[in-house]
Amino acid sequence: MVHTDMSTRQLLLPVRQEPKGYTLIELLMVVIVISVLGGTFLSTQSSSFVGFSRLKLGAAELSGAMAKARDIAAKNISIDTNCSIVQTVDQSTTNITTSLSPANCITSSLLPSAINLRARSGASNLTLNQGAVFTFRSEGMSTNTDATVTDQTIRLSDPRSNIIICINLSIPTAMIRQGLIQQGKTQCDYTAK
Repeated sequence: MVHTDMSTRQLLLPVRQEPKGYTLIELLMVVIVISVLGGTFLSTQSSSFVGFSRLKLGAAELSGAMAKARDIAAKNISIDTNCSIVQTVDQSTTNITTSLSPANCITSSLLPSAINLRARSGASNLTLNQGAVFTFRSEGMSTNTDATVTDQTIRLSDPRSNIIICINLSIPTAMIRQGLIQQGKTQCDYTAK
C-alpha cells in the first residue's frame, strides 16, 4: 500500500522563477556607458563654451579700447586743431597700440596703454581677420585715409568656437557695434547677443 500511496502523491519540487529586474552588473554597465557618452559630450561643449567666452572677452577688450580712444578725443581735442588719436590693431600679434598725430598735441598720459588681446582675454588661439587703423578726431568723430570708406570691421575668431564676433566702427560718427556671425552664415548680425 505504501507503494500505491507514493504514486498518487506529487513530489513538490521548487520551481525556478525568472528574475524580476536587472542584475547589479547590468545596471553598472548602463551607468558606465552613459557616463562615457555624457563625458564626451560635455567636454566638447565645455571647450566650445570656453572658446566663445574668451572670444567675447577679447571683443570686449577691443571695443573698450576703441571707445576709450574715442572718448578721449571727444573730451580733449578741440575742433580747430589738427590733432587725432590713432589706434593700430596688429593682425599677427593682436596688439592694440594708441598714439597721437602729431605727437604731443594733447597730454599723452591720457592715452590707453598697449593691449595684447590674446594675453588679456586668455584666448591663445584668438585670430583677427585683418589689421586696422582707427583714427579719432575732435568731438569723437572718426576718419579714414580713404574718403570712400564708411565703416571698418574686424572679425575675431577662435578655432574652439563656431561663432565669429564682429567689431564695427562707423565713419564719421564713431559708433562702435558688436555682432555675431553664426556657423554657416557670412554676414554679421548686430542684433544677436
